[in-house]
Amino acid sequence: MGAGTTPRSAGDDEQVVRELRAERETFVCEGQFGDALQRILERHLTNLDGSRQDSVWVSGFFGSGKSHLLKMLAHLWANTQLEDGATTRGLVPRGLPSGVEAALRELDGRAKRTGISAVAAAGSLLGGNVDHVRQTVLSVLLGACGWPTQYLEVEVAVHRERLLSTAVQEIVSRIRLPHGEAKQRRKLALHTNTDPDGGDGDAVRVWLRDEWSCSWKEVLGEARGRGMEDPVLQGGGGELHGDDLQARIETGAEASLARLSPRFPDGDHRAWGVALKRARDGSDAPLVVVGWDQSVADHPVAREVLGAMSD
Repeated sequence: MGAGTTPRSAGDDEQVVRELRAERETFVCEGQFGDALQRILERHLTNLDGSRQDSVWVSGFFGSGKSHLLKMLAHLWANTQLEDGATTRGLVPRGLPSGVEAALRELDGRAKRTGISAVAAAGSLLGGNVDHVRQTVLSVLLGACGWPTQYLEVEVAVHRERLLSTAVQEIVSRIRLPHGEAKQRRKLALHTNTDPDGGDGDAVRVWLRDEWSCSWKEVLGEARGRGMEDPVLQGGGGELHGDDLQARIETGAEASLARLSPRFPDGDHRAWGVALKRARDGSDAPLVVVGWDQSVADHPVAREVLGAMSD
């Protein structure tokens, strides 16, 4: 995957086919080009029986032929065939170096023994959406397999969103959010749409976005713009860290409670039920049990109650 030339299939228009033929008939697979192709192929073959494949980084100055190397590697890998039956490997004018040819034969043999055809997926990021790299890569992979990219993108997106939403909802449902010393139970409300605003009462809204449907910059910008913090960002755009997703959501929810209820500490105590009973029983100091030994009317909670009653 690069930002340069894009391999095209033999099913494209005549001009494209002529260009492909000309590129292959003038391709010189010697020197550093030949060495690079051989190293890439041999490394892949060496790791075929392992549990993972190593990536290969192709670097060079602007115009040195990086994109052309990858393009030709893709066509040699799958031995792309033109409409007249000519193949990429057969069109290389001076033939392929013995090491490259041997590696390609081994690749063909492995593919034949497993019954899986060799597939080469290569494309240009500039031909897709540079802000949604994963979608662009997925489109290239689907196209290389001959599948309709647009339709399957929608299907994959819907299925992926459903799986992600279900997984996060399961995590959210496990979280218990006791607020303050009073252990006031708060709820979490999961939102998976594009706007988290809604009538959730005192619930802490968990707004789920993914980097498939929107870019990181979009999520960060919206989080900062909304002044919420929630990876997991808290409104304002600060990323939260933790051992796992549940720990990060809990950290964000607890911090959000402080923002949603800035005056909660004024009345945070587990003995308000006792204080209310003492007041009803005529006690001169009913709020002593909540740590208040001054005038009842000066307590922040009492002030709010008295003010509401006077209104």
